[in-house]
Amino acid sequence: AKRNEIETVLIPKENEIDIDFNFLDFIKPPGVTILHNIIQWLIKKNVKVGFSIPDLQKVDDRNNPLLYLDDSGFFEFYLGQRQKINSKLRPTTLPLKNVHIEDYFEWLENTFIEWLMMSLNFPSRNGFGGLKTSISEIFNNINDHSGEKIGCVFVQNYPRINQIEIAVSDFGVGIPYQINKKFTCQNDAHSLEVAVMEGATTKSVPTNRGVGLAHLVKF
Repeated sequence: AKRNEIETVLIPKENEIDIDFNFLDFIKPPGVTILHNIIQWLIKKNVKVGFSIPDLQKVDDRNNPLLYLDDSGFFEFYLGQRQKINSKLRPTTLPLKNVHIEDYFEWLENTFIEWLMMSLNFPSRNGFGGLKTSISEIFNNINDHSGEKIGCVFVQNYPRINQIEIAVSDFGVGIPYQINKKFTCQNDAHSLEVAVMEGATTKSVPTNRGVGLAHLVKF
């Protein structure tokens, strides 16, 4: 997309926006979820979103980020089909999904934990309690603070470096927006520092005690 196609007050300048993937050379799960949320937000604003994609039939490098997006189902989600004939989901990927607040616990238990057990060759559901609590806290924050009721999730296993990356994001108003209602912060980075301090709460709902994000970071 061209620069400056969205006003600082979050109003699209154009009725149509084209996203050019020809120069994409790297992407990780957080980038996938954020890109997805931006597109979803534009569609919600009645903007027609187009995609410029090179011919993936001519691409054979499995490390190419466009093949990774295709295997992950990203282009199928928006264009109705995968862009390479032999494209298929990689066993190391839990694909992109919109998870509604009311459905997140079922996704957590029956999709994410099942995939995690398989990926780690782990025979029991026991031992994931802290992780489930942390992900639940993320969805609680989406519900309580963001102004949205949907979180986008995408998970990637990197067996060679013994790491799993879990990305959960939404296109809500953002932590700094809520924090600045109650606290005086110098910038967005300062707002995030305040948000993860135990006891810091905007009291957006009466039950908030300001321990959720602090627990998540500590865990």
